[in-house]
Amino acid sequence: MVGLNEKRPRTTGTLFNTQIIVGRDGSLLNIHQKYVPTIGERLVHAPGQTGYRASVATDIGGVSGLICGENSNPLAQYAVALDYPVVHVAAWPQHFSPGYDMQEALLIASRGLAYSLKCFVVNAVALVDEAAMAAYGQALDTRAFLEAARAKGGTSIIGPRGEILAGPLPGGEGLLYADVDPDDLIIPKQVHDFAGHYNRPEVFAELFGK
Repeated sequence: MVGLNEKRPRTTGTLFNTQIIVGRDGSLLNIHQKYVPTIGERLVHAPGQTGYRASVATDIGGVSGLICGENSNPLAQYAVALDYPVVHVAAWPQHFSPGYDMQEALLIASRGLAYSLKCFVVNAVALVDEAAMAAYGQALDTRAFLEAARAKGGTSIIGPRGEILAGPLPGGEGLLYADVDPDDLIIPKQVHDFAGHYNRPEVFAELFGK
């Protein structure tokens, strides 16, 4: 799973906030452009044009990914649930805005997401590096805010019951890992399978006509 800024072909302007899924053999398995740019992203990012699919079936089971606020979008969650992900990659920025604890917010959202999808969630948090500090941290208060966000980090691995299995990883580059057992997904899915027996899509279908 790789996050990138995807430029509209043959232009010098509009971007898409994009995740790609690459197979073991290097093949491109899926392209997902963020459904709706968030706040300041709208200055340069367009709404995604790749449809609802943000997941693929692989030899280890379903793999899915969503970008930032999409991870708390109920419709996006349901869309990836249909491929029964074993692993979901939630991509996040390391900061949002002053007064907003990004690390706390992403843990709340992703623990709920893991509990709903009954899968393992990898929170991949972007790094505020020295180049970003030099570009955006020239004002003392802004630099202090960025340094505080960088120190917190946030990368973590969440289990299918919403439990934290590893992390959060402090700021800076690092490698986080956890041993997991796909069989741990079975019992939680027997309790709530929102892509199957624990949902009534025909009951809610009327909502989409409004």
